[in-house]
Amino acid sequence: MNMPNSAPYDKLLPPDVALRSSFWFGRDRNYPIFSPMWFRHRSHSVLLVMALLFVVFCIVPTAGQGMSWPDRLAYSAMIVASLGSFGLVGPRMAVWVRSQAWPDGKELMCLVLALLLGALASVAIYKAGDLVLTASGVEARREERIAAVKAAPEAPAAVATAAAPPVPRAMARDKVLSIVTVAVIWLAGGVDLVFYLLQRRRLRESLQRQQLVQAQELRREAEMKLAVLAAQIEPHFLFNTLAGVRSAINVDPQRATAIVDHLVDYLRATIPQMRGDGAQVQTSLTSQLDAARSYLALMQARIGRLSFAVQADDGLERAAIPPLLLISLVENAIKHGIEPKIGPARVTVHARLAAGNASRLELIVSDDGVGFGGTTSGSGIGLANIRERLEALYGDQAGLTLKAIATGGVAAIIHLPLSQF
Repeated sequence: MNMPNSAPYDKLLPPDVALRSSFWFGRDRNYPIFSPMWFRHRSHSVLLVMALLFVVFCIVPTAGQGMSWPDRLAYSAMIVASLGSFGLVGPRMAVWVRSQAWPDGKELMCLVLALLLGALASVAIYKAGDLVLTASGVEARREERIAAVKAAPEAPAAVATAAAPPVPRAMARDKVLSIVTVAVIWLAGGVDLVFYLLQRRRLRESLQRQQLVQAQELRREAEMKLAVLAAQIEPHFLFNTLAGVRSAINVDPQRATAIVDHLVDYLRATIPQMRGDGAQVQTSLTSQLDAARSYLALMQARIGRLSFAVQADDGLERAAIPPLLLISLVENAIKHGIEPKIGPARVTVHARLAAGNASRLELIVSDDGVGFGGTTSGSGIGLANIRERLEALYGDQAGLTLKAIATGGVAAIIHLPLSQF
């Protein structure tokens, strides 16, 4: 997982990835490996270990016992500095590599190279320290001390012990030193690189889980908005329709009967979608077209000057679309395009495949009403809700566009991936 240059990659890891340790030697695991904060806590741990080793080398009997304190301090400092460089130089170079935010493959290759170069640099530091000790005579005096121990095997035990530790003790010291050196090299980045790869995989999995949770939250929010939209549509629509029936009963009973019949057809088509309280994610295109046809027939009975057409290309009957999506566009066309217009008006609903792309569906609701110069600019709450629902369900794979028609009116076009219900 690549991290940006500026510091998000330096923040605490998610709870399901971090070690969440407050112990001195575990705090670095709370941050991304090879990040500045990781290196900061790792440096504290390494420096503490090196300080303890320095004290040990100075006070514990070794093959250098009998050396002057300045020689002993210089010798211990060289050993500790060399070991410490193995734990700091390579990882520090790896921190710089991560800050570049390169692609995964390039980053991994450069991390390996940085750790190898850091190890070589640490070896150079060790060699440089050895040269300094040799030039200053510290190493020569230490070797003379060891040679003196080997050359006097007949000395009484008490005298030999007082003069210098036995050679086996020196060999034991070298063995311990070798083990410590291997351990420091182990900490120098090799195992960190393995943990880095494991951590990167866990971070990817954690990010996928977070994205899934966010998508589920967006979906629930869209479904709640759908339920609220359905609850808002029903009273307003029913009150207006019943008022139209009441006014037509005495004047034109046949028209009142037609309004009631179309209302029944509309409710039969839409109530199953509304009754689910937004839990239904998809419905068939056929049911949506039936709802749009019933609604427009009802509006035609109320507004005698309205004509309409609802059609779909062959083979799209089982196409899946979100519930109440199409009817919302139709209602928007009636409210903002047709009702404010004087004289005959027409609404056309057409479902088709996108031109040149058989995997995408287009739902077009066009009217010859007042257009954008009328009561709306295309930025109303209803259209905003449609856009939010499409984004929650399809991301950037779906959208809503509005186009002005040259002869007057507006065409609202929903495009989304084609799938079967």
